[in-house]
Amino acid sequence: MPSAASLNPSSCHCHLLHFPRFSPRPYGITSMLATAMMDENTLDPALIAGYKVELEGESEEEEEFFVKVLDCELADEMAMAEFECQKTLMHHIPEHIVPPIALGTFQDDPTKAFYITHFRYLHEKLPTTQQLLTIVKKLHLSSTSPTGQFGFPVTNFWGPPPMDNSWTDSWEEYFTRKFRSALEYGQQPHSRDDELCELGEEFIRRSYQDC
Repeated sequence: MPSAASLNPSSCHCHLLHFPRFSPRPYGITSMLATAMMDENTLDPALIAGYKVELEGESEEEEEFFVKVLDCELADEMAMAEFECQKTLMHHIPEHIVPPIALGTFQDDPTKAFYITHFRYLHEKLPTTQQLLTIVKKLHLSSTSPTGQFGFPVTNFWGPPPMDNSWTDSWEEYFTRKFRSALEYGQQPHSRDDELCELGEEFIRRSYQDC
């Protein structure tokens, strides 16, 4: 796992970290595997580390940032995906998003990546269903596809597996691709399940018939 020492500003490709004092503190570790699809005996958890970073500039005013360090396969793509997704969400629902600041890889180990945003103290209380639905409604009503198709400009991730977000002309095609991908990923720890695959294809056929 990355240590606080590995967050030395001189080892990062990031112009943000030019401050006299740099104080990282570990701030949580999160598993990126969907536990419902994971067999711990056959898959090693892909972990990320979170750091609260306190920076003090020449004015001695302290700023707090959150740095996510990814030490796993496709780490640079994961960091890019989070940055682009948060940037897009910021455009549509800015009052509910912490603005992304920077991303990059470590100079000493380019297989590791980082994502930086402002640090926020979050409330433990979850939003009500109505509050959440209001946000989701605003996101859907205010956003439009830049190509008129279904997709996203970069690959993002559902836990560790990448999601194919290449543009498609119909929602049916996009959903079918996602659904099949999820079935394939869910079978990886336990080997292929022919009955599950057949049920999946039957579900797709019936879904198309109902459209």
